[in-house]
Amino acid sequence: MTQSPPRILSISSDIAVFDSRNRVLESAGFQIVPCYRGVGAIEKFTIESIDAVVLGDSVPTSLRLSLLKAFRSTKPNIPIMVVYPVGEVTEDVLLADAANASLDGPAELIRTLSALVRKRSQVKAVAKAASNAG
Repeated sequence: MTQSPPRILSISSDIAVFDSRNRVLESAGFQIVPCYRGVGAIEKFTIESIDAVVLGDSVPTSLRLSLLKAFRSTKPNIPIMVVYPVGEVTEDVLLADAANASLDGPAELIRTLSALVRKRSQVKAVAKAASNAG
């Protein structure tokens, strides 16, 4: 049985960065659920099967923080990664499961996101085994 690729809700407000980041993630094997400027993000997060979220650095800090809090209250077990402007460590960065500076590069983005998704998969497998045993 083949496993479907991890589904990533990708949110950004800069179309060029948004497109390039999504292509990089797709080339690494992720399936992207795009959300430009955060429009419909909460609805997509709630309705769709999402394995992780990437909140981009071009999204205003206040919007990143409000989205992060809304996601946490809806599905607290979905990992959230924040890409933040270099030198701007704000509350959303501290509340995220992982964070990368915008200049960290594609390899670090993929490495960080892969670790988040892998950790979530392991937690899901343990929970499934526990429910099957009990």
